[in-house]
Amino acid sequence: MLSTFNLMFNQPTKSLSALIIHLAFSMALVGFQTVQAKDTPYMTSKQKAEIVKKSQTTLKDTNLYHVKREGRQLVVHLKQKHRVLSTSDINGGERENIKHIVNFQSMEANNHHQRFKEIVKLSNEKYHASLAERLNIPETSMVSMGTAANIANTAYVIKSFHDLTVEAYVTAGVSGNALRAGDHASWYQSDSGNVYVGDDSDHSGNKIGVDEAKEKHKDSGTINIIVLINRPVTPGALAKAASLVTEAKSAALSTLAISSTVSPSFATGTGTDQYAIAAPLVPKEKVLGSASGHLKIGELIGVCVYEAVLKALELQEGLTPLASRQVSHVFKRFKVTNETLLNDLEKRLSDEEFALLRDNASAIFSDPKLVAAAYAYSAVLDRIQNETFDNTIRGDVLLDQAVNVAVAIAGPGRNYRESLQKVGDEELDAFLQAFVLGWKAKWQ
Repeated sequence: MLSTFNLMFNQPTKSLSALIIHLAFSMALVGFQTVQAKDTPYMTSKQKAEIVKKSQTTLKDTNLYHVKREGRQLVVHLKQKHRVLSTSDINGGERENIKHIVNFQSMEANNHHQRFKEIVKLSNEKYHASLAERLNIPETSMVSMGTAANIANTAYVIKSFHDLTVEAYVTAGVSGNALRAGDHASWYQSDSGNVYVGDDSDHSGNKIGVDEAKEKHKDSGTINIIVLINRPVTPGALAKAASLVTEAKSAALSTLAISSTVSPSFATGTGTDQYAIAAPLVPKEKVLGSASGHLKIGELIGVCVYEAVLKALELQEGLTPLASRQVSHVFKRFKVTNETLLNDLEKRLSDEEFALLRDNASAIFSDPKLVAAAYAYSAVLDRIQNETFDNTIRGDVLLDQAVNVAVAIAGPGRNYRESLQKVGDEELDAFLQAFVLGWKAKWQ
């Protein structure tokens, strides 16, 4: 198959700057199934392999596998024959000949232009071969996953019950690529490769240009998950394990209230998530026929992945449940930042009132009562979007929730509901009205 990069270079209708941006995003769409190009033209394969060998750190070594960090790679060497299910572009799907699982950092998360130029010169097959050569392992027995996350930020969790053990190794980022399943996509997989098919649309239906679309996605975001099970399982059980991996990942994003970067919804993953799941093929040992969530194997898979995704996001991006205690985090899926919030409030406050707010914004926007009121308001917006409530009562229910915003800022004792005006079309109109009422009342 013609690589996405070569395909995009052959599109004459794009400007050079737009083409480069398209290529960067296109690489994310194919799952970063890439590996570093030559570190320098003067290094032999043997020299590069020796450098990698010297940077090894063992994370786990058992009779079934050896897990280690090797430079910018996390490598799982399977010591015995395993059944492996993976999303790897090369050697992916369900296989029984895989001996090596690799999660590698292809570039830094932001503005690594030189590395990108080197990457686009090679097809996925050549990247795969180059990575295998670098690690001195056969390319035919390796599956790989690429990321811009720092491999040193790999999170790993191990859980056991009796003789059953499950391990998860995860790198994660969501800052610029978080999506909800079914979100609007701007790329189409044609017979000749991935092609750009149109401008992104924001949640209001307004069209934005190519450059702005790429600016939205300038940050990285990929969740790569490796799961190792110490007991043999059937092919069907392995497929069920993949389902649980996805569910656990989405549960972790829900815990952190991660917003989609495309729609006004919470994210269920990113556009480039990848996984590899391995279970041994041990003769004469009882094979587990299911990985249901009602069984301990399902529980262990879910807990391992859930905890590892949370830890990886904390390591890579500093995301924690406490970090989600910000008004801007609550409304991020509505394209709200502290800056846009201040801009909207400045229009509604006097110069003196706004200056006081601006100088204390960090503490105010993270006030736990205000953030709680913001989450409640956001939940009602979701129910309106999902048609739990119809538009005939939209204004009333939003104003009712907005009262809590004013109370959170200034305290109870006033009839804020009567002071709130008719709700406009903007999602946060009632919230902003109530915020201003509360801020004015707080110091009266």
